[in-house]
Amino acid sequence: MIRKYIKKIKETDLIKNIAILASGAVIGYMINMLLLPIVGRIYTPDRKSVV
Repeated sequence: MIRKYIKKIKETDLIKNIAILASGAVIGYMINMLLLPIVGRIYTPDRKSVV
């Protein structure tokens, strides 16, 4: 009974759309974390404080 319910949920577009949104957010955070050291080297602490 539970397996049928899980199979039905997997077939719906809702789960697919949630997975797409979640993966987009994860990719965005990964890009941010990868670029953070580069930006940290480009901009010194003195330059970061000047807006």
